[in-house]
Amino acid sequence: MQERTRVGHFIFDQADTPAVGSVLYEQHLKLPSRLHMNPFCGYIMPLWYSTIAAEHSAVRRAAGLFDCTHMGALDVSGPDASDFLDFVTTNKIADLGVGGARYSYILDAAGSILDDIIIYRRASERFMVVVNAANEPKIKAYFKALLKDEVPVDTEDIKRKLPYKPDISDMRDISQSRDCRVDIALQGPNSLDIVSALTDAQTAKQVAAMRPFHFVQAALDEIDCIIAGTGYTGSKTGFELFVHPDNASKLWEMLLQKFESQGLVPCGLGSRDSLRIEA
Repeated sequence: MQERTRVGHFIFDQADTPAVGSVLYEQHLKLPSRLHMNPFCGYIMPLWYSTIAAEHSAVRRAAGLFDCTHMGALDVSGPDASDFLDFVTTNKIADLGVGGARYSYILDAAGSILDDIIIYRRASERFMVVVNAANEPKIKAYFKALLKDEVPVDTEDIKRKLPYKPDISDMRDISQSRDCRVDIALQGPNSLDIVSALTDAQTAKQVAAMRPFHFVQAALDEIDCIIAGTGYTGSKTGFELFVHPDNASKLWEMLLQKFESQGLVPCGLGSRDSLRIEA
């Protein structure tokens, strides 16, 4: 693997590596025999469990559960965190309140889009940046190069250095991050009732009143969770649940077992794409 720059463009050569199972791989193997798995962005992911049409319909009429543990999650912390993210992304972060999230793009010095992301402000000097699985190695390499002053930040002044040096860690790496998280998406009209049934009364009120692109941190059936009003299915009601990798299987299994009667079904990448297209 190597990184190089050309007139401000960050060019990343990603090494080919065998696809591996996601954090929830063993859980997928327990599910219906029609399950179809395929390599996707370096992970072996479910394309569908029953049919794309059935899973699509479940999200629109009831609820669907998506394995998004392949998505990257980076912790960006420290006094320079806000300024750093303002510098490398397109939407303003300085005025983002704690408990808020913002969609944005990461650009290189030449203005090329490296990824589209969501930034979650967890504290005044602490952010969670969720990146796409396909671009995670590139974004990690770019951030590392920025912190080491190995890439230009200004095409008109290539000697200019980035003045902001936050602490950046991989939240999926239990050996590196202080607070590890992976993403499980719960989407559909019944998702609010499902979340409310697993939290205390105060949290249930908070979640019910929560606007899109906001989040709370609370326990779901005693599992610590960031409950975010985000997602890519176009559902008017839906959440992304960020949990410790060690708790992901427990949460996944518990949700499917407890709420099958409310129409909750596991959904694969096929219906995720069809839902996005419809939205």
